[in-house]
Formats: sequence, structure tokens, C-alpha cells
Amino acid sequence: MGAVVDIAAIEKLSVEERLKLIELIWDTIESQAPAIPREILDEMERRAAEARAHPEGGMTLDEFESRLQALRK
Repeated sequence: MGAVVDIAAIEKLSVEERLKLIELIWDTIESQAPAIPREILDEMERRAAEARAHPEGGMTLDEFESRLQALRK
């Protein structure tokens, strides 16, 4: 990383200014992001089709949150 980041200067920005900075940085990442490989896209579509075909195989958000809470104990 060749650029120097002045953390102190960033901390002096208002929340609104920092959010704008994040948005600007995100836009540069988004425009340079590598393409998602075809095999990954195919797998995502296969899984989505499976979920649509068998919705009973999933869980509700409440069920998921309950399981997550149980794991944290």
C-alpha cells in the first residue's frame, strides 16, 4: 500500500463526512472488483433454485436467530 492514511485527520471529520468518504472508497472498489467466476455464479443459481423448489428445507429468521443464540451460550 503506497498511500499514507492520516487516521487523525479522518477522526476529525464529522460522521457525515466519514460516511461520504466510505461511499467514495466503496465506489472505487466496486468499479475495480474482479468478475465473479462463472462456476461460482452457477453454484449460487443452483442453490437458489434448490431453495425455491424446496422452501420447507430452510428455516425462518426466528429459527436461525434461536439457533445462533444457542450456539453462543
